[in-house]
Amino acid sequence: YSSLALADQLTGDYAAALDSIDEAINIDGRLGLVSGARLNQKAVIYIATGRKDEAATLLKKAIEINTAEQDVPEIANSYRAMGDLSEAVRNHDEAYGYYLKAYETDRAHGDKRRMALDLERMAELRVASGSFGEAIGLYEKAYIVRLNCKQTPEALTVLSKLIETCQSVGDERKAGFYQKVRDGIIDNPTAGRAGAR
Repeated sequence: YSSLALADQLTGDYAAALDSIDEAINIDGRLGLVSGARLNQKAVIYIATGRKDEAATLLKKAIEINTAEQDVPEIANSYRAMGDLSEAVRNHDEAYGYYLKAYETDRAHGDKRRMALDLERMAELRVASGSFGEAIGLYEKAYIVRLNCKQTPEALTVLSKLIETCQSVGDERKAGFYQKVRDGIIDNPTAGRAGAR
């Protein structure tokens, strides 16, 4: 049922997703279990459908459960969902703080792919709050992590955002440099790992 809920989320059928995740939670309840992961999932559905207060309540409970069970990936998922909730109410600084917590959690756990996601979202939030210099630094880190994790399409997407952000602040030199990096990756997608620039 949890997997069905995820499939319905991906297709935008949030009513069906909510029915499925509720069924998964009910099955857990009959077994005497409470899953922080499923509470995270339900909260994400609530965020997508505008039920922000209910999402916040679920996420607070999910963080408590995930912390008690030392479920590090789900703790990070809770923070990401809290970040998305804060962004939904246009509190970009608070959202950034939650994504920073997710990043630190993922870094402590050694989950580089999620670290890249966190860095990218942090950069987007810095763009939204007008802190373009910070956003550029975060995009730079995100593209390097993505490329080193062999996520070439995602690295190219981050590079496009990085180039766009550099151009938005008039830094054509840096934008041109990263355009050459992007072109080089496209021309040779199997090239070695990226390093700090």
